[in-house]
Amino acid sequence: MNGTTTTILAGTTTTVNTAVCVGFAQPIDNPAVLNRVKAGQAIPIKWRLVDSAGTPITNLSAAGVTVGTMSCPSGTTTDQLEVVAAGSFGLQNLGNGYYQLNWKSPATYAGSCRTLHLLIGRITRDALFQFTK
Repeated sequence: MNGTTTTILAGTTTTVNTAVCVGFAQPIDNPAVLNRVKAGQAIPIKWRLVDSAGTPITNLSAAGVTVGTMSCPSGTTTDQLEVVAAGSFGLQNLGNGYYQLNWKSPATYAGSCRTLHLLIGRITRDALFQFTK
């Protein structure tokens, strides 16, 4: 998960720990729900990270966000974000594998739909957003 590379010699084995992002926690709904929020607000992105055995990963040191454009789909279930954050700040370890990262959406996103990509090492988790004025 931390991007460390190593060589495994022929005839040997090694154990590789994998991480699993257990989806987004409220206030964000997972796809295919379209999360509605006013552009320019800070959005609390919450998730849980566990290893392949289900044990919480408690030492995550970095996570990031990228955003891609998308067409606003018709007939999609939408859900208004019930909670927004007071501002944006770095990665927070909430304990037991739960994390939060506040992301301040640009006001210029008003009237558009976007795909938010949460980046955790080699893991990418997506959420769909519709930004209002």
